[in-house]
Amino acid sequence: MKSKALVFGISICLFYSSRCLAFTSVTKSTSRTSQNIHILQSNSFTTPSSISLNFSNDPKREIDVEDTNVSIKEKITLRQTADVIFYRIALISASSAYAVNQIVALLNSGGGAGLPEETLVALQNNSFLALEWGVLLSALFAPPYLGAITDTNKENDVDNALFLLLNELLPQLAGFAIFFEVVNLVQRNLSDGPVGSTLLENTTSIFISLICLREIGFFGASYKAEAILAIFLCIVLGLNDVIGFSEVALTSSLALCLLVLSFGKVFEPVRDDLEPNKSAFFKEGNLQ
Repeated sequence: MKSKALVFGISICLFYSSRCLAFTSVTKSTSRTSQNIHILQSNSFTTPSSISLNFSNDPKREIDVEDTNVSIKEKITLRQTADVIFYRIALISASSAYAVNQIVALLNSGGGAGLPEETLVALQNNSFLALEWGVLLSALFAPPYLGAITDTNKENDVDNALFLLLNELLPQLAGFAIFFEVVNLVQRNLSDGPVGSTLLENTTSIFISLICLREIGFFGASYKAEAILAIFLCIVLGLNDVIGFSEVALTSSLALCLLVLSFGKVFEPVRDDLEPNKSAFFKEGNLQ
């Protein structure tokens, strides 16, 4: 940066020197030579200060500084990029497993399409297990926010700070869920009693809702309409015993929302999962 400033300063000095030489040649052809020489000396005396003033206030210089700040701001480490990639892979895997689960459920209800019942049941159970662990790993790999969570920065107001705090809590909640699930699996393998519902079965909808809230906080509600619908469907599924809607329709709609949410992230910049900007890349048409 110093070399750029030196080159820029030398160019300005040369520019002013040429101006001064041209001005001297003109003043020699006039009758008021002494007065012009005095003016020239005054200008030459004030030239360093004028150069310094122009150098500090020059718009080109400000653009260079801004460009430097932008390049520093956009610098993302390999670890942060890996966090985003793992998060997206886990989310895509979870949504794909949920879609497979729903397809197998529809085939099973329609007669199995010639497939053995044992195969359909095993495929449905395994796909639902992959959904549970995929959602849990998505929460565990939620990329951390690049900056500090404050409510004083204009880019991190109080509302945005709540989403950022949720983003920090997601991996911790997933870690607790994994611990209790491992303990539950050990107890199930050691006991001969009936197998009850696991922790993941009871918390999958909660983690889906939390992940959707994170996506809304980072990318904006207008760009994450499927996340809003997914949260609504999770709430309805939790109250479905009272409401009495078709569970197949609700779960199929939820699986479709997760597919749109997860595969849409393939086209999102890596930085947008590290720092919320309300999908500015989409508004500007910049997919880089």
